[in-house]
Amino acid sequence: MGELVRDTESSNHDCSDIAAVERGEQEAFSRLYDRHAPVVLAICRGRIGSLAEGEDALQETFIRAFDLLGKLDSCRKFRPWLYGIAKNVCLEAIRSRRRRTMHEGESMISTKPQHHGSGHAVQQQEELDRLSQALLKLPEDQRLAIHLYYMEDNHVEVARQVIGVSRSNFYKLLARARESLQEYMNEGTGR
Repeated sequence: MGELVRDTESSNHDCSDIAAVERGEQEAFSRLYDRHAPVVLAICRGRIGSLAEGEDALQETFIRAFDLLGKLDSCRKFRPWLYGIAKNVCLEAIRSRRRRTMHEGESMISTKPQHHGSGHAVQQQEELDRLSQALLKLPEDQRLAIHLYYMEDNHVEVARQVIGVSRSNFYKLLARARESLQEYMNEGTGR
């Protein structure tokens, strides 16, 4: 019940701020930004994986939202509409990154000399590298669930709303993601 009240209050604030933006009150868009930027940033970081690129996608999302605000059907649908813009911006950023990577080819491979420190540090780094690779192999929704819940330390309610699933489906998604990660981490280790 509390979640429904919060959603209704947020929608009411969104509606009054959208009306104010349409009247030319710029500070109203700042309120929309302040209200929604943390979740949009979490979406972008979860999809893109990089804080810097996530912040760029956040800014691009709000620029597009401002430009397209007149096309919004209902102010009560602002949040899912905004999250949809964020997802599209992130997909474009990922495609752009892939194109850059393909064009840069071999120069993208790190040629840094390996520093041989303690065996434990090397082992930890190898484990982190394997984890990063395993995360990239996950389907996007599973990677986003892991990112929002574990890396961003979001509450289940926030994380599930960002992804757009019920609480039980979020837990199932998280469980599948953990199982897949474990499988990927065990590949090639003989475990």
